[in-house]
Amino acid sequence: MELNNWSPFKDLFTASQDFALRNSQASTHLLRSLLRKHKPELLSLLKNSPQNATHREKLKNSHSVGLVINENESPKVFEQTFIDEAIIISDMFKLNELAAVDLLLTGEQQTPNYPNYSRGLVAVLLYWDGRRNLASSLRTLVQCRRGATWTLDISPEGTSMVTSFSDELLSNGMTQQILKLLREIKVEAEMEKLASQRGLGDSKHRKQVRDLITEVRQCLAETLFYFAGQSRLPLNDITAMIHYLETDGEVESDGKLSLPTLAVLFAVLYAISLPYDLNTIQDESTVEELLQHPLITDASYLSGIHKVLAKESNHPSSWKVSGVRSCLQLAWSVTLRLLAQIPSSLLSGITPPSGEILEQDELVVEMALADRVFLFIKENIVLCPSFHSEEFYLRRIHGIITDLIVNMTLKVKEMRNHGDEVARILMLHLAQGEEPPPSLRKDFHQLLELITALYEDDPLSLELCSEYWCTADTSMMDAGSYIISPHRFHHGPPQRQTALFKFVRQSGDLLPPLLYVPYLHMLSALASGTQSARACYEMLHYNGANFSGGSDVNSMSLDHFFSSCHRYYEHLHQDKPLHDITNPFMMSQSQFGSQSGHPPRNRSITPKEVEGLRAVMKLLTQIIKYDNIACINIYENQQWLACGVLYGLLQCPVPVTLKGDVLGVLTQLSRIPEIASGILQITESAQILVTTGDCSPGSSGVSLELEQIESREEEYPMTRSFVNLLTAMAHSGANLSVIGEGVRAPGFDPYLTFTVESVFLKFSTRAYGRKEEKWEVASSCLKLFNKLITTYQPHPDHFNVNKTGLPADVMLDRTQLMHDAGPFSKIRPPAFHLLLYVYNQGNFFKTVSQF
Repeated sequence: MELNNWSPFKDLFTASQDFALRNSQASTHLLRSLLRKHKPELLSLLKNSPQNATHREKLKNSHSVGLVINENESPKVFEQTFIDEAIIISDMFKLNELAAVDLLLTGEQQTPNYPNYSRGLVAVLLYWDGRRNLASSLRTLVQCRRGATWTLDISPEGTSMVTSFSDELLSNGMTQQILKLLREIKVEAEMEKLASQRGLGDSKHRKQVRDLITEVRQCLAETLFYFAGQSRLPLNDITAMIHYLETDGEVESDGKLSLPTLAVLFAVLYAISLPYDLNTIQDESTVEELLQHPLITDASYLSGIHKVLAKESNHPSSWKVSGVRSCLQLAWSVTLRLLAQIPSSLLSGITPPSGEILEQDELVVEMALADRVFLFIKENIVLCPSFHSEEFYLRRIHGIITDLIVNMTLKVKEMRNHGDEVARILMLHLAQGEEPPPSLRKDFHQLLELITALYEDDPLSLELCSEYWCTADTSMMDAGSYIISPHRFHHGPPQRQTALFKFVRQSGDLLPPLLYVPYLHMLSALASGTQSARACYEMLHYNGANFSGGSDVNSMSLDHFFSSCHRYYEHLHQDKPLHDITNPFMMSQSQFGSQSGHPPRNRSITPKEVEGLRAVMKLLTQIIKYDNIACINIYENQQWLACGVLYGLLQCPVPVTLKGDVLGVLTQLSRIPEIASGILQITESAQILVTTGDCSPGSSGVSLELEQIESREEEYPMTRSFVNLLTAMAHSGANLSVIGEGVRAPGFDPYLTFTVESVFLKFSTRAYGRKEEKWEVASSCLKLFNKLITTYQPHPDHFNVNKTGLPADVMLDRTQLMHDAGPFSKIRPPAFHLLLYVYNQGNFFKTVSQF
């Protein structure tokens, strides 16, 4: 066994990465030779060479006799301090004495690369780095296997080599070895062991060691996931992984599954699921591959997994993390339903799966629902920070949820009916001021929330949510349902896609009030993409066009959304407009009744209404963001008057969170250059930021909201959204220099002054309830500054202040230049004034230079 625990494994790691990325013949030959050399280390994964009494005695005497570490080398004499350190390392890692000496010598050689670390501390880092390199090399090999889930761009020769080698590892119990190592290697236990032997240095060294140990565990767990994704694991390996999840599943301090546990969970999810839905397969070779799956061909395979997951005695309390069991049961119930739907004609010559087991799919899914499986998946899996960056994790949960909706339609309908009943019970208790029963299940509500969390973030641009939509022609619709236009698809829309679209549409029918917001949030998440946003807009537009108006308007339609906004504005707006001249929403006092003897109205809005309006704004933002046609239609629709009512709501006494969402809609509208110019003028007219001197004492605006409300509440949604609106208008090419023309001295100066002096220069001194928002505020300002400066082309006239009639020897400071009202001031673009901040001594340049 290899005595050197670092450099050979580093070479193996480098060769495996080169093989996976470069795919050259030389890298294939090099990897083959290294695999042949390190096969014993891979078969006995992370197993140290054992301690030896003879070697220890030779080490103790090496201060006088000398010690031969490798063959063909002369004996080396060591100092007593070196011998003592080597013995400590040997005892600390249960490592052979000669290997400990070699590790310490390597650490001594590497000390120039680790300033302020002793050779012993460097040796600790190298030990765990070597183990990380070995585990990562194994992970890369398994990832390069031939399989059905993914394919890397590797030559057939290289693929055959690593597949054959990893098959041999798998047949020699690699799964069991990895699970044993995951149980043995615990980060905190290893850190405590090192600390007791003075094997840890300062905080930096501790973090480096902790990160290496954590990465070793993650590499091992991901190796299991890659094995399960690319091959058919034996039954005993699957049951061993399930048992590991039952007894050793781990959660982080925030309750979410740890990354190693998450990897093992998804390894099991892939192992117990069919790779394809037979209804979506059109390739005969793929059908043949599916029929060779052990879940179909091996009766013991099916019964063995079912026994572990569905037996009555397997109570959730026996699981360390009970939600993991419910997640596996949900996936297993879907697998049973898919197996039951395979036509018997395709199973000729094959013993069909046990009908008794397949008939228990409803029982298994009910067990999962009783344990609140949707809530667990959302809170503990989907909301993990790294979940959406793992494509195959995301695809597996997507597959489970969509298979459930498509293939267990009656169960989903039952959940919806039960959700309506639960909503009525909750409304009754709320009306009576009583606490609702704690045992009420909210399966449908939690399903909508899970779908929202699953699709609202798409950093990989997979657009899996597009599977939920079928584009329809208005002419092909009737009052009761959508009839999909057949020319949109070669053979009509896929059955799976039609079923998912039906779920989306019917989930919004006769929706109880408590499910209204979750459904809107789900639509927002499913509209994350160009095609999806377009289809969502068509559905919402049709829902309104299909009704004649009045009280019969569909509550899930754009007509209803904007009519509700108009009603809220009429109810909430101030009796005296802020700016009688420039306010485009000013209405006569007689309409309000404030001067006709009537008592003042109670202009208030409940938290539930705010929540509903925020959900509407979020949905509108998503649609407008991804669909330019919808953006233009919403802006130009004379019945909705979208911009008018949105700016009206900004002048009403509503929470700043809602105002931030309203500004978010306007920001997305401003993406279109033709729209941005109009929004620019309305923004000035509405005085969202007060730029004229005729405002009343009680007037408000974004500046007042920032200083008196947002600062007190320690959150800044309106300020961030307002700066983002300015940035969007700058990006769209709107002429910012002419804003305010005809009312005041034209120019962007008031907005730039507010952004610089009230927002950017003070962002570091304000209090924040959410730490991330501090940098979100700074980032939004810097994006605006960057856009203004990068598009600025200096011109001599921008600096020519003498033509205003001033003597040539008069020097103007930044304030005079910014507020110069001469004839040439109007041609100065906003970036000119921004550069004055940069080139003058002050806090602006100091603040920018901190980044």
